[in-house]
Order: sequence, then structure tokens, then C-alpha cells
Amino acid sequence: MSSPPASSCASRRAPAKVNPTLLVLGRRDDGYHEVDTTLIAIDLCDTVTVRVERDDRAGLEVEVTGPMATEDVPRDARNLAVRALLAARETLVSSFSSVSSESSVWGGLARASLTLRLEKHIPSQAGLGGGSSDAAAAVAAFEAAAGLCLAADQRLALLAGLGADCAFFAAAAATGAGRATGIGAEVTALEAPTGWHLVVATPEVRCPTGPVYGALVAPYTPPAHPADPSELLRLPAHAAGPLLQNHLERAALTAVPALVPWRSLLDTLEAERGVPFHLSGSGSSWFALVDDAREAEALRARLVDISAARGLALRATWCARPLSSIPASRGAG
Repeated sequence: MSSPPASSCASRRAPAKVNPTLLVLGRRDDGYHEVDTTLIAIDLCDTVTVRVERDDRAGLEVEVTGPMATEDVPRDARNLAVRALLAARETLVSSFSSVSSESSVWGGLARASLTLRLEKHIPSQAGLGGGSSDAAAAVAAFEAAAGLCLAADQRLALLAGLGADCAFFAAAAATGAGRATGIGAEVTALEAPTGWHLVVATPEVRCPTGPVYGALVAPYTPPAHPADPSELLRLPAHAAGPLLQNHLERAALTAVPALVPWRSLLDTLEAERGVPFHLSGSGSSWFALVDDAREAEALRARLVDISAARGLALRATWCARPLSSIPASRGAG
């Protein structure tokens, strides 16, 4: 095995996600909730860069930049990307050192200094999966920078251990869409919708996941998917939009009362334009489906106007498209 370079660097895109459907099936004895949810990756992306310097200092530096580099984005081990990066290094070192005679190579990787740079475009605590996607991208960027690659099952297990959405970004990397069951870590890849245009709006409101789940009250209705998830994702946007549902919305409105005026605003907009908005994940972002780019931009502009008239602050709005793959989670190469 040739000696690796003293310093190497790699970057990966980390896309946001939305949940077309999110059903809560019940609460388990361990406190977690059983869910049945669909997820699609969209073309709103962070950029995650990892630098590996084999200098025997074993340091870790975290840099957070970009328009969504807010103070609530952790710069330490509370950040999923940091935990994923360190776990990926530990897994690679332990996996390969036991079978390689070049122990100095693996020891050098174990002692290497790491720099993790997150260029944030996905808002935090917004139901868009930014932290989870950053974690998947950090693993892939580290693999590429180190010139090594985890086995696919190792990568999936590592990310699933960090969080349910993390598993989606690994298991559905080839398609950009998936269905997650259990506590969200059992993911089946689905084909991404091809004709959808999305309007995504994130208020100046944050939704911590724990309190939202804590506000859930059974029974969770409606009780079942309106259609097979793979069939739902094949519908045109105008037909799919009214069928979407999120069992966490009522809980989010209870746990975070600042969302209530937004629900009222979006109901007004639906009455005017005939396009429903849905909460993504545990919130605070809302999204709607339309059939073309011009309609999406007109709807986004109208939402901005109404929110300004009502004195409701937006962090950002976007017109977005589904992605047909998630290159961030494909590892080295």
C-alpha cells in the first residue's frame, strides 16, 4: 500500500428533504414512536467539506459558514456531522487496521487532524433534515479525503445509529426518495417524483423535535396512507398535493404556538390559490406542490407578500425540485 498524502480534502453536497407523508402509528415501550413516512431529497443543499491532515495532532476543527450559519447550529459533538465524521474514522481505522500489515497507515489516520466545514443553506430546526444530510455528506467526504471506503452496510449502520433521517440519506442515495418505517431507520428506496415543483417556506420559528413528539395525542388520524407511497410519488403535483398528510402538524402547533399564525396564513393562501401547504417533518418549514416553475415562483412571491402584510418573518423561501439521487451518500470515488 502506498503512503497517503500528508493532506487531502473532499467536498460533498448535502440536500434537504421534505416528507410528503408522515404517519405516526403509535408509541413504543422505549418511548420512541413507530412511523411510516415518505421522504424526498430536494435541490436545496448544504456543502460539506472534510480535510484530513496526517500531522499526528489528532485535532478537530469545525467551521460553519453560509447564509444559514445561525448560532443554534452546534460547532461541537452535538452536531450530527461531527459525530458522523468521528464515527466514520473510528470505523475505518478499526476495520482496516486488523487486516492490513501497513499499521502505520491506519495509525496515521487515527492521529490525523480533521477539519469539517459546513456551508449552510438549509435552515436549522426546520424539518428539512439539514443536520442529518450533513452527517451523511460528512461520512462520504471523509471517505473520499482519506482515500478509503466503508462497506455499504457499515455506512448505513453508522448513519442509522445517529438518527432516522440519516438512514434515509444513505439507503435512498441511488433514487433520492424513500419510505421509512419502524422508528424511521428501516428505509426502502422509491423512485423520486419527476414532475413536481415545490415551494418551501421556513418561518423565523424553530421546532425542536423532542417537544413536538412530546405533544402528540392519540389517536393519530387519518390512520392510513391515502395511496401506496410509490403510486403517490408518481402522481402529478396537482393531484398529489391534496393527498399529503403529516400527523406531527397538530402536535407542532401545540408545542410551538408561533406556528399557529402561519397555519392561518397558509389556509388563506390555499383558499386563494387552491394549493395546500403541508408541514415537513416536525417543522417549522412548510411546502406545497405545483406543476410548473412559473406557478411555483408566483406562489412563492404571493406567500412573501402575505407574510409581510401580516408581520410574520420568514427565514427564507425557495422554489425547489426533487432530486433523482443523493450523491453525498455514495462514499469515496
